[in-house]
Amino acid sequence: MLKSAVLAGAVVLAVGALARAGDSPPPQPTEVEVITQGVSAEFKPARCGGYFHALAGRVVRRSSAGDLVPIPEAAFSYVGRDGAGIPLSMAVAPDGGFEAPVVVMGGQYKLSSLNVELAPNARRGRLQLVVSAPGCISKQITFGAEWEARDVVLRCRDSK
Repeated sequence: MLKSAVLAGAVVLAVGALARAGDSPPPQPTEVEVITQGVSAEFKPARCGGYFHALAGRVVRRSSAGDLVPIPEAAFSYVGRDGAGIPLSMAVAPDGGFEAPVVVMGGQYKLSSLNVELAPNARRGRLQLVVSAPGCISKQITFGAEWEARDVVLRCRDSK
């Protein structure tokens, strides 16, 4: 018992000496695990609390036979809440594929490869874009943290 009391007193004295000297013990690192089971999107922390995410997929149409046909001439645009449209120079590959890295920070969507920063224009702070192509009906897509690469299927004149 006496040994415990002496040891406890030594610890109190040591902690008191650290406090008087202005030194504090270093903060303990905190590790956080984020479970994303079933999600193929990749989130990477940014320096100021934002995250990186990829807006990716393929723009296709359905042929009269029912096959998916790529639309490499597809175009993307953004329509702000004020109704003003902004064309986005997002490249669409010959196979219809598209991909743009997006930094989401402070409620803004920055498409660095396109050198543009967009405000959310959809519910729950998401970004709504319009995909269009000659001879096809435009389609709205909504991008947010839940986005996964997918086919964006447009209805075109020669479609089924």
